[in-house]
Amino acid sequence: TRGRHMHMLRSLGRRSLIAPLRSFSSMRQPSYDAVIIGAGVIGTSIATELSRHGWRTLNVDKLSGVGLGSTSYSSGILRMTYSVLDSVKFAWEGYHYWQSWEDHIGVEDEKGLAQLRSCGQVIIRSAESEAFITKTLACFDKLGLPYEMWDNAELQRRLGFDLTSYAPPRRIDDDSFGEPNGREVDGAVYFPTAGYISDPQLACHNLQTAALATGRAEFAFGQSVVEVTREAGRASGVRLADGTVISAGVVVNAAGPHSSAINALAFPDPAENDMRIATRPMRQEVSYVPSPPEIDWSDGGAGMVVTDPDTGVYWRPEVGGKILCGTVEPPCDASFHRYPEDPESVYPGGAESSLTEQWTNQVYRAA
Repeated sequence: TRGRHMHMLRSLGRRSLIAPLRSFSSMRQPSYDAVIIGAGVIGTSIATELSRHGWRTLNVDKLSGVGLGSTSYSSGILRMTYSVLDSVKFAWEGYHYWQSWEDHIGVEDEKGLAQLRSCGQVIIRSAESEAFITKTLACFDKLGLPYEMWDNAELQRRLGFDLTSYAPPRRIDDDSFGEPNGREVDGAVYFPTAGYISDPQLACHNLQTAALATGRAEFAFGQSVVEVTREAGRASGVRLADGTVISAGVVVNAAGPHSSAINALAFPDPAENDMRIATRPMRQEVSYVPSPPEIDWSDGGAGMVVTDPDTGVYWRPEVGGKILCGTVEPPCDASFHRYPEDPESVYPGGAESSLTEQWTNQVYRAA
């Protein structure tokens, strides 16, 4: 199978790696089995699987290539630690695809392959995390997934952490920031099957290459969907900003932070939308900082994914001896959450692209 895919990729050549829309102008109405709106890691994954199962697919994305939107800004963490059973099942299955990524992609990519860096994860136990940990471990026990309970002595031996509890999380302008609460944390739970992908955009390129190798997938970049067309009460395709109408038996919304806008196009009358889950874009800041000189937080060192609700942050190793630090969204940050009307305003040069004091708060909490 691998050899067949590689032969198909060579025969397709660079022309299909670009897959422009210029041929649409000469076609009465292009038609596909599925139109996928978005070309991030979800959209390209869908294209790969559908095209491998014989579907003719088209990914439409307003940016200039795969994985250039929210995917490229992802923390790239792979974990099974969710409090809902189905989410744990999905994550467990996905983790194994990443473990055998070369086999999953099945073709050569001139840019190389994304790499899973398996480093494990710990969740610090305290009053702030106990409810979440209880639900998560119930899911793990039901599925027979591995984890270890660490007491404070083991946590100190393995990671050398300060065991002082500072909960609840506070912002740095709070007079009580950094003040111990008189207790210690209650150890941690270690999950060996966790890690991260340091280059999510490369992973998208891998998936695009695999999809194109089937000869049934195409990608249209620099194109915006302005209408989800309908026929006989169901979606029948999309209309692009340049007026092109594309027919498809299935329309997939993989638009990430734009997904709510696409749903609005699909359901002009909100009463028709019977989905019980809504989405909206949320702006998050992630900090990249060098490791302290005395700490080896790199591959092969002590570094792993750490979730610490006691201080309200998570962090993981990053290639080059850095630490990536983000927030677990504690209550003290709620009034600082930002939900931009235009998701693209957070991209470089946009009105929401500059870092705020949230960046500083996350780093200080981790320290």
